[in-house]
Amino acid sequence: MVNVFRLNLLINSILKTLSDKLYGVLILSPTHEKITYLFQSNMDENLKEKLEELMDTKMVQESVNFESRKVGVYTFSTQFGRIIYSEAGPDALLVFLCPLEANVVEVFPYIFLSAEKVARINLGKEVSMVIPEFNIQSSENPEDSDHHVIHLEKGRFSMKVILGGDTSVGKTTLVENFVNEKLNDDYKSTIGVNIMTKHMNFPMWEISVDFSIFDMGGQEIFRPVRNSYYAGARAGFLVFDVTRPETFENVKEWYKEATTAVPDITLILIGNKIDLVNERKITAEQGQALAEKYNIKYIETCALNKDIVDEAFRTLGFTFILKHNPVHIKKS
Repeated sequence: MVNVFRLNLLINSILKTLSDKLYGVLILSPTHEKITYLFQSNMDENLKEKLEELMDTKMVQESVNFESRKVGVYTFSTQFGRIIYSEAGPDALLVFLCPLEANVVEVFPYIFLSAEKVARINLGKEVSMVIPEFNIQSSENPEDSDHHVIHLEKGRFSMKVILGGDTSVGKTTLVENFVNEKLNDDYKSTIGVNIMTKHMNFPMWEISVDFSIFDMGGQEIFRPVRNSYYAGARAGFLVFDVTRPETFENVKEWYKEATTAVPDITLILIGNKIDLVNERKITAEQGQALAEKYNIKYIETCALNKDIVDEAFRTLGFTFILKHNPVHIKKS
């Protein structure tokens, strides 16, 4: 059963993050029935009416048709705006309605990740409603109304990933829940470093990522030896516990340590243990503000929830892929 309430929560988060790039977001069934849709609250009513009418036209319904297309992200323009759409699992299509001047390369990562979130919601899985910001700038943008596909080069990537953060913030649980099907209940604080591997596929792009994950001990005693673990790292999580403000304050030291060792490392800030609602001390807004200060992304997790943990690693992998594999546009 479709959970329209959760889908609307996600759409509101998308609209907030892309306030200057989106008119509205629609979720359609494969046969083009509207499951749900929302527009920006401050949008011109006349334009909104035109866009609603546009989505009901035969031209758009025939264009937004996955039965005759390969899986991917597609775009075409109309007189009232640009339409970008993607399959969101077997039961939905995700449609972004954008201004004509919107750059599809800059919007592309948002619809990719949002489509995965829609698919997960429709499968009854937990997802984070936080939409991380991507600072992608591109001069490439289709200028005509023809259909275009947005794609990445196919391939297999290898990532050494470091996990930094104070002791007992949940780093080891995060990794074990990602790597293993069953979580180990016997928690032990990491002694120095714990190394695990995991392969993840991105079937939409025929891309895969091999993760080598270095879970570094957070105790002060290990600080002198951690530099050796950073060698060759290409990405990482900085983790804090939302119930312990001191772990949030110490993120600045972990950020300095990571970027000093690897200046071009791709980092994501994680606020962990969000399931402990009554004990929470650090808000999502505080986490986002700190991430913006360091120009990195922020997401929240519950290390005991495999769905959300998998999504965190998928976001990290996709962020890395975007950084090292340019987005391309071609006519379809």
